[in-house]
Amino acid sequence: MATGFKISTGHNNDKARIIGFKTHSTSRRAAVRKAAYIVVFIGFVALFVTVFIQFQVRKTISGVTTSQAEKKEDQIFTMQAEEAIKVTSNGLQYQDRNEKVRIAFIGNSILYFNDQPRFIEMLGNGTLQQDSCLRGGATLPSILKTGNGMSTKFHTDNAKIIEEDTGEVVGYDIGAPTVYTLLRGFEDNSSTARIPELDYVVMNDYTQAPTRKNSRSETIASLVDDYAPILKSAKATPVFLMTWAYHVEGVNNSADLGNTSQFTQLLQEGYEYYAEALGASLPSHQKPRIAPVGLAFYRVYKENKRLW
Repeated sequence: MATGFKISTGHNNDKARIIGFKTHSTSRRAAVRKAAYIVVFIGFVALFVTVFIQFQVRKTISGVTTSQAEKKEDQIFTMQAEEAIKVTSNGLQYQDRNEKVRIAFIGNSILYFNDQPRFIEMLGNGTLQQDSCLRGGATLPSILKTGNGMSTKFHTDNAKIIEEDTGEVVGYDIGAPTVYTLLRGFEDNSSTARIPELDYVVMNDYTQAPTRKNSRSETIASLVDDYAPILKSAKATPVFLMTWAYHVEGVNNSADLGNTSQFTQLLQEGYEYYAEALGASLPSHQKPRIAPVGLAFYRVYKENKRLW
């Protein structure tokens, strides 16, 4: 667990959490949204080596040999990495430091290990505000029903909620109790509570779910029927965190998913299906993005097996 995180408060108090996401004028929100993409980009690059660098990994490229394909892939990756760094560096000059980028995280152990929501918040150096609903082993459909599972996982020093006046630990910031509370601020439509305005919602599915037709179809149905309406209400841009192939081939009943390359390709295709389906149910300004973390891991697998 990294140290020195900025501690968020209010998860044991719905009112405090809702007030924490204040509304802003249209012009200020536009500026914040531009800054949000940049800051989230930086956080994932630092955390996952090359996240938000949009390169495509293919097993073959028509008309060229394998070695030529790898060489071309490397050239594309390098060019896009340099461009991403350039855009990020320039964009930071225009960031409004008086506004915080508001990010929500929905997922499982991929996100709660190493306390990644707070780690991302720390990387923002005071410019980010995070909230989350996480549960080990959850799929995107199942976490809607089961809700938060971090009551014991986040009992860490970094998650302590400390009373300012007394210095006493009064609880732990474990995230929002449910996805609905996280994205809507309340559980049912009869509530008059203010809907939290979010900039981004980072989501990941159970690792194997996008790779299999049945589970992928279940998630797509949930994205369209359940997630799309509440994402619209929250006015948030969804970011799918594409996960990576297992470090050991065939574990966890994944032998049918092939080797690391094949598993990675199935994951990439699955998350592209997710983004396409959800995007068709959202306004164009909320077009889903994919953080290709799995492709970054695959690059490590190809180039430095020792790190893999």
